[in-house]
Amino acid sequence: MAEREKDLGRLCILGTGQMGCSLAALARETGRFSEIVGVDRNPAHLEVAHGLSLIDRGVAEPGRGVLGANVVVLAVPLPEIFSVLQAAGPDIRPDALITDLAGTTARVRAQVEREVRSLPSFAPAFPLVYSPRNGPGGASAEVLRGQQVLLSRAADPAALERAGRFYGALGLTVLTVDGDVFEWSAAGTYYFPQLLVACLRQVVRRAQWPLGQSALMRLLQADDTAPDQERAFQLHAGRLAGLLDELMQVLGQRQRRLGSQASVPPVARSRRRRPVVAIDGPAGSGKSTVARRVARALGYLLVDTGAIYRCLALAARWAGVDESDEAALSDMAAHLAFRFEEHGDERRVWLGSQDVTHLIREPAISQSASRISALPAVRKALLEVQRDLGREGGVVLEGRDIGTVVFPDAEVKVFLEAPPEVRARRRFEELRAAGKPCTLEETEREVRERDSRDEKRAVAPLVPAADAVRLDTGPLSIDEVVQAVLEIVNQKAT
Repeated sequence: MAEREKDLGRLCILGTGQMGCSLAALARETGRFSEIVGVDRNPAHLEVAHGLSLIDRGVAEPGRGVLGANVVVLAVPLPEIFSVLQAAGPDIRPDALITDLAGTTARVRAQVEREVRSLPSFAPAFPLVYSPRNGPGGASAEVLRGQQVLLSRAADPAALERAGRFYGALGLTVLTVDGDVFEWSAAGTYYFPQLLVACLRQVVRRAQWPLGQSALMRLLQADDTAPDQERAFQLHAGRLAGLLDELMQVLGQRQRRLGSQASVPPVARSRRRRPVVAIDGPAGSGKSTVARRVARALGYLLVDTGAIYRCLALAARWAGVDESDEAALSDMAAHLAFRFEEHGDERRVWLGSQDVTHLIREPAISQSASRISALPAVRKALLEVQRDLGREGGVVLEGRDIGTVVFPDAEVKVFLEAPPEVRARRRFEELRAAGKPCTLEETEREVRERDSRDEKRAVAPLVPAADAVRLDTGPLSIDEVVQAVLEIVNQKAT
């Protein structure tokens, strides 16, 4: 292979287990890398990988291995991603591509971005493959050849594009999906089967079956004994719990068909469906941030109902529809094309093909949304939209009337509140950080006017539900509020 054709530079693979070495084998076949470096603290892995000519050289220290690498691939278990990047980060060249094979979650990625300084953009990836074999001895280009690999839109766009080119050069089919779909896919296609095998092993041990060479024995011989497996399960706890809920319902139906005296398994009876979590409160009480973090911790869908009204207000402005034209606005509401996307710690809002995340937070749009939301026909049109999004449970909805109107039967209702001056200060700091011209006095006046409109409107006024847990966020940090809400969810949903 001519030197000019080795256009992808130096490849560093952190982790020389089966997946890392299978990727190395595929990379070797392309002939487009000037050097393939393997990094592993297990010298036996490095010896086997080098002996099979999968890597050009092996090193034990991540910092040494990544020096000069154009592409850095993390082929380590999910719970190790942060510590490996912490060790290697300072030595990774600023223009390098960082990607992984573990489907790194938004939670881990946020920790990396917060605590590992000067790190190049990271594009998480998740190959849709599974093999029970471990270690470099089980590596083969066939493990990954022609397979699909998921990339998350939550990544930096430039890193996402480079990752797509990298995996495409290896012959993988690249699928770019929303952040939530990315994490559900990782939880469902890889970690959930591992969890089921772990559960089956527990059943077998308790039942003391004479397994012999049965199919179940062969299945259970798959190696799930990695020390970090439970930590990996915890990083997908909310989603795995939801999948277990579904499984328990199916097992309950199967149990009834088999004529069991018990109608459903005890766990299924106790868990039922995942709850609806309603988070209400006035402007600036912290609803959006708290709801987003609670939804992420639980693995639930997040629905920002205020953003839906803001999208309608913006769409009306674009279309030249007057705020008082209730009939036209309700028709627009019934056909409003909006969607939410997760991008790291930020949720993006789209109206049609336009990213309107920041536009809908403009003070003028906020005020317009408040006025439009008081129109009965508009609220009725959007009410069904909101209820459809949360009908199956496993959802966090935030707004101003979730617990009283949208989901009065929600299993968990929380009302966040804080003094107007505290909420105005928060809003003022948000606007100032975004470079928006404003004064604290002006912002506080707008907050008080908004409170007055919301509390006095004839339809769905802003009031706490009678059975809501009221939480004063004024003296609390965001972390403390999130923890308090999660504790409320645990108490109410059990």
